[in-house]
Amino acid sequence: MHEFVELVKALAWPTTLLIAVYTLRSELRLFMTRLADAVSQAAQITVGRRGLDIKLSQRIAAVNTRVTAVQAVQIQTRTSKGKKLRVDNIPEELLALAAQYSTLQIDDYRARLHRKNDIAREMGEIVVKSGIDRSLLLASRDEALALAMAAATISEPTGADIDRILDASYWCKRLHVRYRMVLAISVLINEGLTPIKSHPRILQALTEIGVGADQPLTDLLKDTGALLDSIVDGEIRAPLQG
Repeated sequence: MHEFVELVKALAWPTTLLIAVYTLRSELRLFMTRLADAVSQAAQITVGRRGLDIKLSQRIAAVNTRVTAVQAVQIQTRTSKGKKLRVDNIPEELLALAAQYSTLQIDDYRARLHRKNDIAREMGEIVVKSGIDRSLLLASRDEALALAMAAATISEPTGADIDRILDASYWCKRLHVRYRMVLAISVLINEGLTPIKSHPRILQALTEIGVGADQPLTDLLKDTGALLDSIVDGEIRAPLQG
């Protein structure tokens, strides 16, 4: 009798488990399907004290970049509305801002970054309002003026901007300027202003810009590449309007 009781105890847990699996077979099948889909898109899978952590890669990154691009356009264009005036040279106001950007010295990182972003937006506003030839901004190979061109592209992107941005990206070295260049590229991709023939150059530029990049720039480069790949693969349609 004792042996019989022990046998029943030994079989109780496996039997209960089998019954539970059979009863919940539909739910388990759905769970495994979703898990497989998540794993197939995962950039990183780790197991820790909080359980299984799956970080999705391309699709999530692409969507994040589209949101970033739309937000960048909205921020840049808040103060970029107004009548455009054609000019034949670069206004002194823009040159003064470019000089201020190049010589900016603020010890606090956040304050310095905030001021750089403000100057970039102000320069982009001048370029858009004054109707300055954006190619003219690159002739001097001045990074601050290249930043002004990138800011204008974010505010009011045109089909001709992608070649200008790609040309400037090879000689711009400041991380802040390179970040804005990549942001401008993401806006152009998002707006459907990057023809297929430009994609190899874009990918090459993203690779070269990534040399020596800090973490924020590295993240933006990765997400921008994912956005381009997703549009090429037909997973996301361009443009996305904000």
